[in-house]
Amino acid sequence: MIVYTLGPDENGPIEADLIELRPDRTELKSFSKPYLLTNQAPKEGASFCDIAFGQPLGTFKEAFPQIQWIYSFHGPFISFEETLNLIKKMDLQQPDLIKCCFDSISFCDYLNLYPIFQLYSDRLILFARGESNQATRLLSYLWGAHWIYTSKDGLYGQIPLKELLEDYQIRRLNKQTELYGLIKGIASPPSMGFKIYNPLFNKEGINALYLNLVLEENELEEVLRSPFFRGFSITMPFKEKAFRFCENLSFCARLCESVNTYFLGVGYNTDIEILKKFSFTGKKVAILGGGGVARAYANFLKNCCDVHLFVRCNTKQIKIQKEIGVRAFLLKDWVCEYDVLIDTLPITGLNLPIKKETIVIDAKVSHDPTYENQKNFISGLEVFLAQGNSQMKIFFKKDFCLYKKFTMC
Repeated sequence: MIVYTLGPDENGPIEADLIELRPDRTELKSFSKPYLLTNQAPKEGASFCDIAFGQPLGTFKEAFPQIQWIYSFHGPFISFEETLNLIKKMDLQQPDLIKCCFDSISFCDYLNLYPIFQLYSDRLILFARGESNQATRLLSYLWGAHWIYTSKDGLYGQIPLKELLEDYQIRRLNKQTELYGLIKGIASPPSMGFKIYNPLFNKEGINALYLNLVLEENELEEVLRSPFFRGFSITMPFKEKAFRFCENLSFCARLCESVNTYFLGVGYNTDIEILKKFSFTGKKVAILGGGGVARAYANFLKNCCDVHLFVRCNTKQIKIQKEIGVRAFLLKDWVCEYDVLIDTLPITGLNLPIKKETIVIDAKVSHDPTYENQKNFISGLEVFLAQGNSQMKIFFKKDFCLYKKFTMC
């Protein structure tokens, strides 16, 4: 069930199953849909009422027997044991539903709460607030929560309704849905994978869900071993760390010395998929940046062509030359002499002087508009779709043809 939190000047969307009225919307009198009252006294006509933990439910239930009651806790997460004890106390009041909304929680701690869903089958709603914890809302729903909260623009860290319906395809999900995730850090840039893969799964009849998983540095190994997930995409800052954790590695992962895909115990690298489309033999190649993707590209190309990296600080320049074994320069020392330019820097507006015939491959979706003037330009979207198609082929043993075939002059 989709519960829509009504914002200012709204009367409720058709797509929702239940309207949530918070105290600032109590002036509304009637609806064409059932509604939920949150943090306010019950009244006739309401289908559900959300009462904060600590208030006795007995008298309310006697006065309004037609209403279903949600007993809710909002506060910090402490431990599995404290959470279980809290829910046991809440259950003593015999509510219809039990809701726990934590201020925040690490992803591993959340996964470890799964047994509690088994104890309170279809009666427990358990998630954490904030955009970085949105995966907990979807997992709660998949693990048996009675409903999932949403709103127009994502109030209180909710997943916006349009995103929930179109990007996650929430109506098709069930307890048998297989899970795949993008492992990313708190400071990682936004990813569009879930906007592409979930509608693709729906179109192809694949019962799977692709989630963004925001992890802390020390959680990577435990999440990779999680029995809840079939496979992962991996982005900064975890690619090189994942390479060290993997006992089994594909040839490309060994060559790149980094992992961006993990499936059934094997680490792969599909970042370099776009590079396989062209011949670099004898060419002079410049790579902008010194992060995980730049390093993967450099390791993949260094034995077949002349590769130079351009970075923004002297410390990284020295480190890269030592670790990768390619020549590195400061970005301020750029010279216009390369056959191929590969840009992995998370910035735009560099406006570097480039020869008209230089092939430009941008690893970012948001590219410098001046690149579009090149005779041969591969956009970040095309780079993403090429590596994404390779990932999906690893996961599902099927070519989804997400990207076009490239021909360069």
